[in-house]
Amino acid sequence: MNIKGKMKEDKYKIILFVAWYFYPKVGGVETMLLNQARYFVNTGYKIIILTSSSNNLPAEEYIYGIKVIRREYMRGQIHTPTNQIKDDFSAILEKYHPKIVHFHNGSYPAGVKDRSIGVEVIKNLFKIAKEHGTSIIEHAHNAQIKQPEITKPLRELPWDFVICVSKFVKERWLKLGTRAKNIEVVYNGIDLLQYENAKPNSKIAKIKQPNNFLIFFPARVFRISSGEIGEQKNFMLVLKACRKLNETSKINFKLLAVSNHKNTNSSDRQSEKILNKIIGEYKLEDKIVFVPPISPDEMPNYYAGVDVVCAPSINETFGLVYLEAMAAGAIAIASNTGGPREYIKNGENGFLVDPKDETALAKLFFRLSHNDFLTKKIKYNARLTAKMFLVKHMCKEIERIYNKILIAS
Repeated sequence: MNIKGKMKEDKYKIILFVAWYFYPKVGGVETMLLNQARYFVNTGYKIIILTSSSNNLPAEEYIYGIKVIRREYMRGQIHTPTNQIKDDFSAILEKYHPKIVHFHNGSYPAGVKDRSIGVEVIKNLFKIAKEHGTSIIEHAHNAQIKQPEITKPLRELPWDFVICVSKFVKERWLKLGTRAKNIEVVYNGIDLLQYENAKPNSKIAKIKQPNNFLIFFPARVFRISSGEIGEQKNFMLVLKACRKLNETSKINFKLLAVSNHKNTNSSDRQSEKILNKIIGEYKLEDKIVFVPPISPDEMPNYYAGVDVVCAPSINETFGLVYLEAMAAGAIAIASNTGGPREYIKNGENGFLVDPKDETALAKLFFRLSHNDFLTKKIKYNARLTAKMFLVKHMCKEIERIYNKILIAS
């Protein structure tokens, strides 16, 4: 290969990801983006990530060989002049010359109080990227359930490609309407070895006593943007089910939950007071253990030490935590809505529950705590399912889309 051809090939392997949040923020989208970025760096790509700024993190740094650029306008909370965004984003594009700009949830500025601000940010970034001749992908992690009219201008952008994380998401996009040139489903993937070889960490060992049934709620209890108790992840349903379990069944159990409470403003503190009051009224003070946000690298050791991973989210678009739990040997319980129905078969490799029925969930907890034969069968089948959803499979599908776009450009 001549020098000119080699330079052209290397140039094609530069990808700019754009996402509202990135590591060390913890969540499904952030984990997926980290998995993808690490994979592509390890296979010879140059990866740059543009994400939101943070008070305790540098504006630019390298993480796992990934160039991370943090900017205030990516927080989507305070209006930033268009010319300021244009100057900064243009400088990034001119410095790194990516052939593809790959947005993650660019079509849905979730987590911000006023989504219209985020809508304008994405519209500006899209326009600037097009002016620089880059191809643009949207990775849709969200099914646009809430406020679809506000995000309509983003769905209707002429994306070169939209990657949907489930058939559920794709169906919603098609139903709501899109001008995307291509739209495909690429399921999320996990690093199987990371979970298969996981061992319970010391924190789990202290919590889980002999004959103690351990339920794990791995999602954020409080919303990132407002500090309020989140409705989407449905922590209250789990609490209500635990109350019923405690009232009707004499079994030893603990609920382990991730509290992302920051204790930095009055709304955070008020939400914590409300939650503590509810826990007291439910008489669950000695049944709940809260832990701070868990990094993706630590999460396998939590899954490996619990009996059940329960996050009965409302309209979950894919549900990465369930696959992770299945791979690590825990039993996954999801809602019978959205993406999880595409890989969880109720009673075979996990369970799907009504997101409003705490009584049924409490009965399921009791049943699983008393039926070793059932739990062994579920865990065996769950591991087989997890092997079908790997990071390398996901990234090869994404790379196929990259190549398809580049050949056409």
